[in-house]
Amino acid sequence: MVIVGNPPYDRTSHNANPHYRLLEDFYALDGARLPERNSGPLKDDYLRFIRWSVWKLLEQEGSPGHGVLAFVTNRAFIERKLHRAVRHFLLRKFDEIRVFDLHGDQREWFSDRTDEKVFKDVQAGIALTIFIKRPNARGDNLASVQYRETFGTRAEKLHACHRATLADESWQVLQPRPPLWLFVPYVVPAEYDLWPTMTQLFPKNVIGVQTHRDQLVVAFTERELRARLEKFADQSVPDSYWEAQQVRSNRDWKLRQTRRAIQEESPRNVMRWTYRPFDRRWVAFDERLIDYTRTEVYSHLVGHPDNLAIAFAYGSLPDGPC
Repeated sequence: MVIVGNPPYDRTSHNANPHYRLLEDFYALDGARLPERNSGPLKDDYLRFIRWSVWKLLEQEGSPGHGVLAFVTNRAFIERKLHRAVRHFLLRKFDEIRVFDLHGDQREWFSDRTDEKVFKDVQAGIALTIFIKRPNARGDNLASVQYRETFGTRAEKLHACHRATLADESWQVLQPRPPLWLFVPYVVPAEYDLWPTMTQLFPKNVIGVQTHRDQLVVAFTERELRARLEKFADQSVPDSYWEAQQVRSNRDWKLRQTRRAIQEESPRNVMRWTYRPFDRRWVAFDERLIDYTRTEVYSHLVGHPDNLAIAFAYGSLPDGPC
């Protein structure tokens, strides 16, 4: 049996089906639940399709127990920390894994490298993955993994796909290992794993502030932000105006109630902040307007411009080496 496809990439999937429980295998590693609070990307449609296909090929009653899966998907699962249980699961289920990394994530930019996206309407990077299970399984051995990659223009990437074969010499043998089980090259000195972990060095840490409504509370200039908040407090402007901009009530935040509160008392802590690296903007750092202020750390930064914080990129392993 061979299962091939290019499933949807949608982390806010609305698909509900009886096989949803199968995704539980992507949330646990070595018998322990993943500690990440933001595990939403594990519900992405393409991961649902991969997990269902493993069930269809290897686990369903009457399934052949061997065969091939071949997918064109978002490349996130081959290297992001959150997906380490996905990779470990696939390593245990198959004999051989091939990964052709086409890169092309439009959220990453290299000044010295051309890296066009493969699909015109897809911003995510793309990977081609092939999972092979042979008859007469090898027991508890993990799959062998081979990897190749290409950068360049879209036309160059498609040409590379056209000429690639499983038998050519462009594949690099990988040795995925804990704690990340990466499907991309990872070469570091052995002593790296002996260094202190991030949580040992920084026992108090949080993810960044989450406003959940940047379109309301973040602006390029103070004048722009104050004018917008003044309009927000203006009761003659209907709620529908803000709802059309995705500023809506939810379980923990009420639009009408907040507008009245801002009318009674002007927004607090209107200030400049580092919105993204090297991107300074203005924000209303007011707990009435934003959802998560992360005060256990940010209280030492708001109003204290001489204090410093250190930020690590998304995907860093909190309990891994520094």
